[in-house]
Amino acid sequence: MFSKSEIFHRKDYSSYSKLETLSTTSKRSSVHSNIRTILRLASIFGIDVLPAKRTDKNRKSKMVALALYRWFFVCFMLYSLAARLYKAVQPNVPLILSFSESVATASSVIIRLTFLFNRATILKMARTLSGFPVKSVKNSMITSQKIIFYSSLASAAFIMCLSLTKAVAELINPLTFEVYRKAYTFSANYSNHTLASRVAKVAVCASHLVYIVQLYGVPSLALLLCNTVCRTVVVILKDADSSAKDMVKVCSLKDTMRSLRRVRCLVSETEKALSPMLFFLYSYQLCSLFYIVSLIIRQDRESQDVKKVYIIAALAILIFFYVVLSVSIASVGETMKCFRSTVADAAATSDILTPTQATALLVSVGEMARDAAITGWGMFVINRNFVLASLDSNASSALYSRIGQSIADHSWVNWINGYNDECHFSRWSENRGISMSFQ
Repeated sequence: MFSKSEIFHRKDYSSYSKLETLSTTSKRSSVHSNIRTILRLASIFGIDVLPAKRTDKNRKSKMVALALYRWFFVCFMLYSLAARLYKAVQPNVPLILSFSESVATASSVIIRLTFLFNRATILKMARTLSGFPVKSVKNSMITSQKIIFYSSLASAAFIMCLSLTKAVAELINPLTFEVYRKAYTFSANYSNHTLASRVAKVAVCASHLVYIVQLYGVPSLALLLCNTVCRTVVVILKDADSSAKDMVKVCSLKDTMRSLRRVRCLVSETEKALSPMLFFLYSYQLCSLFYIVSLIIRQDRESQDVKKVYIIAALAILIFFYVVLSVSIASVGETMKCFRSTVADAAATSDILTPTQATALLVSVGEMARDAAITGWGMFVINRNFVLASLDSNASSALYSRIGQSIADHSWVNWINGYNDECHFSRWSENRGISMSFQ
């Protein structure tokens, strides 16, 4: 049917990446193309997640070049971290400023290493997302996703340009340049009349500018990736929620269970890929807040206009990023809860399913409630089953319901709702004469 060259080409093309073989429909491509854009931008900063094409003749040489490029920036950021630690122990350096710079640099390095050592999981997550069709999502939601993505990307680029402008202004100032020169050369001795000193001056300026780009670029891309992935998952879950009732009525039990497993796998793979970097993203944002506060404390009336604009813009963008990321993470849990409720209600009111089939379907929904949930702290969330086993079930249910309504942490709300789903299933089982539980 096919020639040998055609078979090889088809096999190679399909094994390259599902990210490159997305459907040409506008909804699906617009939902998933943002992730491709972020991963391609990450390669500029030395984080190559997307694999090289196997049809490329110079694939091995490009892989070697990418590896050298990747580990050069890793070594450079470790060198910059050592320079920040050396700067922190120097006299006349504010403690909060040096501490926030050092911890933010360390968080940026860890985020970079998380990207590199978690490449397979991130790529698997992206391929899983690209495998889900998007059919019944409103165009307004797709438009809002685009607006949030491009506004976040523009905010990250704007704060990076402001940071570079502030860095150039600091390097022009002889006093601040002397502080950076001591940090990058690890030496207090300096002679301005030798060729080596002039070369060192150029190297210090170039190193500091590259450091600023890497310091702001990699965490911004990681934050954009987490935000975009969570919003993509929300779009897919809402699309699945809109067709959940028809799926239970029309499809067979086997197909419905397979669809539920796909959704559960989607959320679990997403959390597995994002959890390692979420904690360090929050620590990076906290250190950025400390850095801005230290700049505000040290600001005087004769401060440069660039520094004033940087403080205002950095504080506004930091708050914007924190709110957008937190809302995106919380939206996944809320949408997952709505999807579980829709499937559970459809199974409970269905006349087509037998009691055994409905029980199996609700058990699958309960497993999704226990295992599949994205939270702001990922794997650092306390397991609710351990707490419920230590407390009385009736009292703890009422207590946690009141706490869940009074606080804004949606991970705790999802934690409570998982228990409420089990209670709903047990009541439904008693009404239909089924003696089966989730435990």
